[in-house]
Amino acid sequence: MTVIEIIKLIWRQILATRELKEAFFHRTEALIKQKKYDRLFRKCHNSGAKMLYYYSEIDLLYIETIQKIHVTTNKEYSVFLEVFIDNIYALPPQIMRKEFYLFDVGMNRGYASLYFANMPNCKKVFGFEIDENTYNWAIRNFELNEHLKKKISPFNFGLWDKTEEVEICSCGSDGLTSVNNLSIKYDAIKKMQDKTSRSLKKALVRQASFLFNELFIETEHESLKILKIDIEGAEYSVFEDLSSNNVLERFHLIIGECHNGLEDLQKHLTNFSCLFKDKEKGTRISFCFVNKNIQSIF
Repeated sequence: MTVIEIIKLIWRQILATRELKEAFFHRTEALIKQKKYDRLFRKCHNSGAKMLYYYSEIDLLYIETIQKIHVTTNKEYSVFLEVFIDNIYALPPQIMRKEFYLFDVGMNRGYASLYFANMPNCKKVFGFEIDENTYNWAIRNFELNEHLKKKISPFNFGLWDKTEEVEICSCGSDGLTSVNNLSIKYDAIKKMQDKTSRSLKKALVRQASFLFNELFIETEHESLKILKIDIEGAEYSVFEDLSSNNVLERFHLIIGECHNGLEDLQKHLTNFSCLFKDKEKGTRISFCFVNKNIQSIF
């Protein structure tokens, strides 16, 4: 192949990619030219997700996922990709065959709540989001999916080891929020906060063990209870509270991530076996633990 032929081949590939981006972004130049949206295009195009509409005045994209769920996102789309494209919350097939209730602690923009609510055997999702702006975003996403909205009960407060008002730090990225004084105890969270623009405000947290005991009354005894938790460092306090009040052992499956090692979590999981753990880039660790009482189904 000559140099000219190589150049022509590269040029045809560039044109082909440009045409695909034009089709995906509805020929919107503002999206086609911005490098920050290249990853969104590649992942969505390869998976079959598609953009429905672009609200240019507030930089808001409406996306239809491969599961036919409608959601909104913007330039901070990492969590959207993780949930709907990378399927980081995929459940073991043995679990998916059984009816379950999902407790979404760290609801963010509502992506995971919708992902689980869309599963046929999901009876109900209880979602908890501490930040009011992020909570409102989730509500708007729920409104786009009337058939799933009725299965989701959202709450605009966080969970912790006590009920009180706390100061939270919004790190300006994908709706991520942490209780501000956690940065003193957990170096990983502090580094995340230091690298981003910080916004401090007051918010309500409720004691996790007390609240779950209340909600368990609403769930059917035979159905599984799944805890999904991703709360940027507060998971350590929540696990301590749930364990000391004998609530943690009432869950059948626990999935989520932590940022300061698994050791302080695993000491509370003596009634659980690890199905999966993966150390991702930085300090982030994803995990899945199953209650030993149902381990026989695997």
